[in-house]
Amino acid sequence: MKVYISNGKLNVNINGYEISDFKVFLEYYGTSENYVDIKNLTWNIQDDGKSAKAEADDGGAMQIFFEESKNGLLVWANYLAGKTTVNGVLRLKILGRLPIRATSAVYNHGEWFNGNRCIFSMNTPGITTALLKNQTIVANQFVGLKDEKTQKYVALGAVTFGNYFSTVTVSETGEFVLYAHKNEHLYDFYTKSLSDGDIFKTDKFIIAIEDKDALISYGKAIKDLNKCERRFKMPSGWCSWYYYLEDITEDRILENAKVAKEKGLPFDVIQIDEGWEKKHGDWDPNEKFPSGMKAIADKIKELGFTPGLWVAPFFFDKDSETFKNHQDWFIQDSDFVSHRKKYIDFSREGARNWLRDLIKKFTIEWGFRYLKVDLTLDFIALDGYQDKEFNSIKNYREMWKIIKETAPEDTFLLSCSSPIGPTAGLSDGVRTGKDIFENWDMLRQCGRQVLKRTYIHEYTYTDPDCIMVRTNKNEDEHCRRFCTRDEMEINSFVAFMSVSGGAMMSSDKLSLLGDKEIDKIKSLYPLNQSPAIALDLYEREIPSIFKYENTGEYEMYALINWIDIEDSFEINLTEQKYAMEYFSKDRLAKNNKFTFKLKPHESKILYFVKDEKLLDKLSNPIMPV
Repeated sequence: MKVYISNGKLNVNINGYEISDFKVFLEYYGTSENYVDIKNLTWNIQDDGKSAKAEADDGGAMQIFFEESKNGLLVWANYLAGKTTVNGVLRLKILGRLPIRATSAVYNHGEWFNGNRCIFSMNTPGITTALLKNQTIVANQFVGLKDEKTQKYVALGAVTFGNYFSTVTVSETGEFVLYAHKNEHLYDFYTKSLSDGDIFKTDKFIIAIEDKDALISYGKAIKDLNKCERRFKMPSGWCSWYYYLEDITEDRILENAKVAKEKGLPFDVIQIDEGWEKKHGDWDPNEKFPSGMKAIADKIKELGFTPGLWVAPFFFDKDSETFKNHQDWFIQDSDFVSHRKKYIDFSREGARNWLRDLIKKFTIEWGFRYLKVDLTLDFIALDGYQDKEFNSIKNYREMWKIIKETAPEDTFLLSCSSPIGPTAGLSDGVRTGKDIFENWDMLRQCGRQVLKRTYIHEYTYTDPDCIMVRTNKNEDEHCRRFCTRDEMEINSFVAFMSVSGGAMMSSDKLSLLGDKEIDKIKSLYPLNQSPAIALDLYEREIPSIFKYENTGEYEMYALINWIDIEDSFEINLTEQKYAMEYFSKDRLAKNNKFTFKLKPHESKILYFVKDEKLLDKLSNPIMPV
């Protein structure tokens, strides 16, 4: 890596790629965009050769730092405030130019919560687009780019998450801006100021340029910089949510656990979802669990499963005893925030102690060793914390730190409905798509999100949400989500779960499933341990052509037709092979080029082999055993 100045511009050369014209600006609120201008950003490279500094007349300065990593160029910046006070601080941004032109992009955009801009969560729309001439896109947290002419790929995005939510903008011509957002609250523009000695630090960003999809390196960088580790095998099991919603009872949970054992379903976890608690905030069992939560956890363990529990530590009903008796634990000094929702402030000692005791109750006292931590997005306040250094992201991470430090080491922690990046290094898994629910359109929306976020598997287990293999023939009066997917769409659901390479949770009433439905669930075992590669990630709105990895003598592909009309797909191999399709068991003549026409919502899982006898060894599991 070389940091140098040419024609007054600050540039970095890394692995033969020149990323040029770096600038740093502090943006603050006014009648139009205002920027702190430091001597027209006259950079001086520092003695370490890896950073540069531009000094202002009032003693302030901009600093930018570079670090070469195995995954790409790390970059971050500081603004050192001088004697001039800057009010209404909005964001610090790093500008530069890539050595490519972006012809297509994969990114996320669209979510604001409580004045927090640019949150990237499971619900954020996933977008694939071809960039028009001079077009600029705005992305939450990261963007993946492809240059069709040079066949180069770029990933730009935040890789540490200790301070602020981030956005990335990039133009078709390669200009980019990396933003750290300090203040987006619509009613408190002037609450954020910087004066003599104050420092505004961005988190770290990465710029990765590669010959293959650079988003994989983006995920690996997050893993390295956040000390992520895999403490468990990939989870699977049964969840109550998509059959019963909140209409769960002790008996209904145990009935499904018993059936799972009787039918030999290879589940690890039986997870009780929302509906067991007295109130949000008062986390004790209601009348539907008369034996108590320890008793049901013990019975689940006796059946050979890990007991799991849905919890929402940020969520408080206004009439909960916890809120009524401890209002000093909540946001105090922002009327706009406190009058709309009840935001707990984990910078307060009482709130932290309450959470520690709560997690001990769930895990040590009751015995749950799988926690689904949900509903944090709507309850992270922008400001108003007792600790003035706190903000949304710090409050959120403080919650997770307490949970991870308090729960026994054998407790799997799943993050759901939460900011995805800031959970890195704190949870064991993360939901990557919205609630999947009961129809094809919702599955398609999940595909649009989950299949563009498989890089997350590089640093934590991804959870694509539950699978449901039922039709209306497998439902009764207790069902609260009536499935409308037909047989072909259910097969595509199975294919989607297989290529996602994530956790696998079932959410049907197991006693109503026949052998055919049970076999569909069992077909996903052994679980695919890594996501299949989306070969058309930058070409289609929803990835549709996938190549599996680590499949031994079998070359495996999957095709999913997400659209409502017939579509054609091609698979080109490097040599001629025999082929078989999983669902139909149809065999295809030896060839190196295969064309498939898929009906609307149809899918195919395909095996290609040199030796046709290998096809005889395939049975119900999708992954070759």
